[in-house]
Amino acid sequence: MLVSLRSLLALVLCVASLSAPLRAQQADSTAWYVRQDLRSTLRMTVPLVSLGLIQSLHNKDIRALRNGYIPTFRHHYDDYLQFAPMAVQLGMSFGGLQGVSRSPWQALTADAFATATMLALTSAIKYTARVQRPDGSSRNSFPSGHTAMAFASAEVLNIEYGGRYPWLPYFSYSLAGATGLGRMMNNRHWLGDVVAGAGLGILSAHVGYWITGQLFGDKRYALRTHHYAEAQLPRLTLELPVQLEYGMERRRDHARLYSRSLGLAALYRPWADSAYYIRGHFLLSLDELRAVGGHQQVLGQAQALELRLGAGRNWQLYANRGLRVHPWLGLRRHLGAESLLPGVPVPEFPTWSLTMGLEATPYWRVCPQLALSFPLGLSYRPAGYSLPTASGEMSRARRLHWGLGSSLCLYL
Repeated sequence: MLVSLRSLLALVLCVASLSAPLRAQQADSTAWYVRQDLRSTLRMTVPLVSLGLIQSLHNKDIRALRNGYIPTFRHHYDDYLQFAPMAVQLGMSFGGLQGVSRSPWQALTADAFATATMLALTSAIKYTARVQRPDGSSRNSFPSGHTAMAFASAEVLNIEYGGRYPWLPYFSYSLAGATGLGRMMNNRHWLGDVVAGAGLGILSAHVGYWITGQLFGDKRYALRTHHYAEAQLPRLTLELPVQLEYGMERRRDHARLYSRSLGLAALYRPWADSAYYIRGHFLLSLDELRAVGGHQQVLGQAQALELRLGAGRNWQLYANRGLRVHPWLGLRRHLGAESLLPGVPVPEFPTWSLTMGLEATPYWRVCPQLALSFPLGLSYRPAGYSLPTASGEMSRARRLHWGLGSSLCLYL
């Protein structure tokens, strides 16, 4: 992992040198906008790759969720879907629909440079970091090349036609996101591989267009006569949180609840630039009962779905950094439980239970479309759990849990 951090630093320095001004330019010149675009790309992609490194801490948790819900999933749609947005872009370009490129051949050249940049970056890091794949087949997991190709493919489509069709990024990123999800579902990549690959893919697309602009001329910014506007608070935000929750522990407890969850949340502000918001959060969880002690042996596990609804307030602290705080109420449904040790009774989980809690989320808005957040929470589950003891008897678990996680936020 240290080697991959060094590779990331070298990448940042390399691309940053591309955006360094070679000579003085007027503020509203095309060259100024080119540099702004490269800097904006770095502000988006470097945090994405960094989040991928952070979320590598959750790799085994996400694999446990995958193995708990879809252990036999094997489909190869991701091998083909990664190229779909680029195929759409070239089809539109050669079909006569004018984009930002001067000709279809310029668009094709940009795609070629973007693909070459992506392959160079991912291959250099893959065979330097030597991270083992989740299925154990090889040691070239980090970052995900399929996901990098998918997001490079999506971003070249967005660059070429996104200004003309504002809905296009939602389409292209959905295809790219489905590719990354497929890599995890097929047990070929870790979560951190996918997130880092997305950042490298977006960066590669912009480098490809930058190189092509130097060769053919870049008309993307020629008609602009104003500076970038300061981003306002979005009305709708989508979040992709990965969270861990731990049951509070007592000295006499025999087992402790450990919950891993992957979810999708939507945050909505009723009024433009309002500090207040409402939030819905859907979680897919795997609850494990671990023996208290040095080895923390897993005694049993259960799958669960949960829906949380809450409302809260946002505080803007400084320079696109802030804090969100909201209480929430939830409804949790357990889908089944099983014992993982011979002779240990199956844990007893209520089929339905009410939950409630309080969450504080520091966040950093790295660009107008993207933010990173780190939710911290305290939750209470009124319905207790029956846990197996060493003697085969059942005992009540603690009802208070504390949690932490990381999340990628997309501003719509």
